[in-house]
Amino acid sequence: AASGGRTMSDSGSSFTANPQAVARVVSWPRNPAATGVTFKVWTSPDLSSWIDVTASADISDPNYVKYTLPAGTAPVFVRLAVTVP
Repeated sequence: AASGGRTMSDSGSSFTANPQAVARVVSWPRNPAATGVTFKVWTSPDLSSWIDVTASADISDPNYVKYTLPAGTAPVFVRLAVTVP
């Protein structure tokens, strides 16, 4: 779970830390009870231009959205966009 046990479906203004990559995998916690939610994963080498890598994301786990970072030494930034109906 995210810091403090919060997930992306929680409301409020308390701080939730960004997930860290573990063995090149970034995992965002999600609420398995949330329905109709869509996820998009984007990467960027410079925080200016973004590439949609959603097709490479793993959304099969109802508790997490996961993305495996590409191998290599170049820095890469990852963001998750969540749309709720």
